[in-house]
This record gives sequence, C-alpha cells and structure tokens, in this order.
Amino acid sequence: MEGEVIEAVAQAIPVFAMGRFDITKEMCTQISSMIARFWCYIQDKEGSMHWVSWEKLVSTKAEGGLFVFFLGNGGFGFRDLHAFNMAMLAKQPWRLLQNPTSLCGRLLKSKYFPNASVLEAQAKPGCSYTWRSISLGIETLKEGIVWCVGNGRSIKVWDDPWVPRGVTRKPITPRGRNLIRTVH
Repeated sequence: MEGEVIEAVAQAIPVFAMGRFDITKEMCTQISSMIARFWCYIQDKEGSMHWVSWEKLVSTKAEGGLFVFFLGNGGFGFRDLHAFNMAMLAKQPWRLLQNPTSLCGRLLKSKYFPNASVLEAQAKPGCSYTWRSISLGIETLKEGIVWCVGNGRSIKVWDDPWVPRGVTRKPITPRGRNLIRTVH
C-alpha cells in the first residue's frame, strides 16, 4: 500500500509540466528510472522478489503488461511517461478546437495560425517553447482524430481524416479530376 501511494505521488509531480511542455524522452526515462528504483527499493525492504521487469509494467494490457490509464479521470497503474507527456500535450490543441473563442485560443490563433485551423498550425523558427510543445501535441492529436461530419461544410474531402476506418482515415478512391472540395 505504501509503495502505491508513493508511486502515485511520484507520477503526479510532473503532470502539470507535461501538460504544457515537451519533456525530453531522456528526461522521461530518468524519471521512470527513479520511480522504478524506488519501487524496487520498497520491495527489497520487504524482502520480496522482482517478478516483472519495468518494461513489462509500463506495457499496455494488450501487450501483456500492466499499463492502464484513463486520461480524463486521473490514472491507475504504471505509465510510460513519454507517451503520457504526448497525450497531455494533445489535450491543449483539443481544447483550442473545442473552444476557439477562449482568450487563450484567440491569442494563440492571432500569433501562431492566423489564417488556418489549429490542426494546420506548425511550429516556426523563433516560436516559444510552449508553442513548440503544443505543436507536438497537434501531431499526436492528428494521429487519432476523426471528424464528426455534421453538415460537412468545413471538412476537406481529400485532406481531412473524416472516414472512420483505415490508417489514414481519408478516402481511398483516387481524386482524379474531381472538383469536389468539401464533404458538403
């Protein structure tokens, strides 16, 4: 029980920073290493044996590991901190998509993507470290996002991921000379 509480606290400490900044993979590895060493230390004090490797602990359940995580509802289990960092960064552009008229949304749009959607925004030379990190979140978000068609006026038929199947989530038919631009 004591080890679980300490692990939860150790993993909660970097959550705020991970939601705003790209933590390098090396730093995530170092933090995970500290958590693993501490976990093993707790187990050693109790005289127990390490039955499962750290890699197995942070693997997903589908891969035979113990990794369980519910992004919106806190967490449970061990985390791959780099994957967690990318998921937390993806929450920022998701918020910008959901609430583009917020003060933060309007400020970022005017500075970084004035003539485009947040999904088309990219990090440019000289941008802030925070925006560069959010740009990584945009790329992570694009890997899993699918449009909800609605009236289809803002969905680009050939460019946006709007077909809920396949890897690209885009139409598989060749465009040819088709002049249709939006799903509408």
